[in-house]
Amino acid sequence: MSWQDHINHASYEPVSSHTSTIGLDNEPTPYISSAPNAKQQMYGQDFELHHSQLDSQQRLGPNNISPYKRGGKPWQPGFLRRLPFVGLGALCLAFLCMLASIFVLVESNGKLVADWEVTPNVILSILSAIFSASLSLALSEGATISWWHRALRGGTLADLSREWSFSTGIIASLLAGRNFSRMAMASIFVTTAVIAGPLLQRASSVVTEASTGNVTLHAKISPILPYGYTAIAYSLGDLGEVMPEAISSNFSTVMYEYNQRTPITSGITGCTGNCSAVVQAAGVSVSCGTPEKIAFKPNPQNQTDTEMFAVTTGYDVVNCTTECRNGQTYGGKELVTLSVSFTETTNCDGYRLTTTCNITQAVVEYQVNLSGDTITLDSSNAYLPEVAPYETEVNPQVTNSSLGGIYLASQDLFESNVTWYFQVASLYMLSGLGVFPTEHLEAGDPSAGGCQFTWRDPTTDILSAYNEIMFRTALRAAVNDSMTYNLTLASNSDKKTFTSSSDITGTQTTTQNVFNTNFKYLAAAIAVMVVGMLAVAPTFYGWWHLGQRVSMNPIGISNAFDSPIVAGEEVPFNADVNTLLNTVGDRKVIYTELEQLDGDGTKVYTMRRVAA
Repeated sequence: MSWQDHINHASYEPVSSHTSTIGLDNEPTPYISSAPNAKQQMYGQDFELHHSQLDSQQRLGPNNISPYKRGGKPWQPGFLRRLPFVGLGALCLAFLCMLASIFVLVESNGKLVADWEVTPNVILSILSAIFSASLSLALSEGATISWWHRALRGGTLADLSREWSFSTGIIASLLAGRNFSRMAMASIFVTTAVIAGPLLQRASSVVTEASTGNVTLHAKISPILPYGYTAIAYSLGDLGEVMPEAISSNFSTVMYEYNQRTPITSGITGCTGNCSAVVQAAGVSVSCGTPEKIAFKPNPQNQTDTEMFAVTTGYDVVNCTTECRNGQTYGGKELVTLSVSFTETTNCDGYRLTTTCNITQAVVEYQVNLSGDTITLDSSNAYLPEVAPYETEVNPQVTNSSLGGIYLASQDLFESNVTWYFQVASLYMLSGLGVFPTEHLEAGDPSAGGCQFTWRDPTTDILSAYNEIMFRTALRAAVNDSMTYNLTLASNSDKKTFTSSSDITGTQTTTQNVFNTNFKYLAAAIAVMVVGMLAVAPTFYGWWHLGQRVSMNPIGISNAFDSPIVAGEEVPFNADVNTLLNTVGDRKVIYTELEQLDGDGTKVYTMRRVAA
């Protein structure tokens, strides 16, 4: 049968057959309603709806006991007996979530992102959600205790209504005015506690950080150049007349890559970030003399050219019987000479500086930088530390040269001769300008004439180029891992074995993503969370005064208000919701319109029982 059928066909019956005297003797009072606009009318058979003024009277029997209730449960207050385990447990869980959030943010600070399978932001999101839910549950439990404790203290129905409304949302709490209470305060701070989640999220971020440590690198690079590796040489029959004629095919590839600025991407492995290391390999030992000042003064009457900038290279072989090391008594030591001249004065009467350097083969230390497998040389020091010098067998029958390639490459890249001469009417002209001299020209306009030309010292640039060329050559010359050489060290007479394959220790700087905790946001989040919990805690005040399990269940509230719809002799007083539902839970009710007697169209609704 539908609810509408119940309305149309069922007869309404009293909740109890018991009657009591309220003001008038023998007046039936089976069902009292507070319908404000209802006319005097009958509820079903033989029962009269009393006037609203009678609704305000208390229907009490002997000993102040409701006439609808018989028997009951004892009122049992107590600190431990009525301890709100759910509410306090929820508050403790919220506190633990706050501690866990602090731990996550402190523990993750500075840690690698890759080490965290679940990111702190995900964990914080879960913790903040649990915190908010726990705090809301604690507020709900506290609101129930606060309402019932307020009812025990006594007050108006408006007081109880406000106490309930404060727990339902922040609007009523904000509009409380002079009725502001701890319940209103708790509602406001619990609502605003949700901002703890975004604050915790903002407290954790990912930043890029550099980490430096030692790393083992594997270098495959030749400590010396194989005999005759860089150039084809010819001999005029005398030891001192051996001269390079052309660069070799191997060295040709090296020079092509050098001129094309091809990145060096092989030879040293094991770097996963940015690394630096010292590598011992074939190179050149440089010995330069003291710069010589040579004065010059242009003479208009003399048309002789004055040298302003010049670079020349030479090649020679030194007899090993008197000047070579490592006990070598045959052949010769290859020697490349570099002569650099330049002027650094802007006066017409000035001087030029001339420096001569001797360049021989040696094992030197290269300071290298790596980005992954890409290698660059540190050019800040053109004079590389010498580890061990060595000589190459050179005799009248040689057909190749180990250092001759440097000599030939230097001629092509750097040799130049810029002169200055007087033309007419105080007009001075330069001749011999090329790419390399122009790159080192510091002052003056060659097309304007005058005496203002100066140059930078090109020595460092040339030696740095020699170092890079030799480094590239040493990498290419390491054709296998079994190349070994026993050489005498430059620092003492000790012997050392050098190999073309070795492990070296370097310094590695890796760029990695790490978590960074902003403790200002963390402090703000903690403050919000603590305030929220402190605001909820007072709502539990007075739980020890309650003598039964309480809730805001409308059935329990109806029973507390002694509503006839849940009344009956079978309903005990002090009954909790579960007891009530077990007793009267099967009663059928409906919120329906009352019968109209005066026909004025006014509709009056009330909750009524429906007979089965």
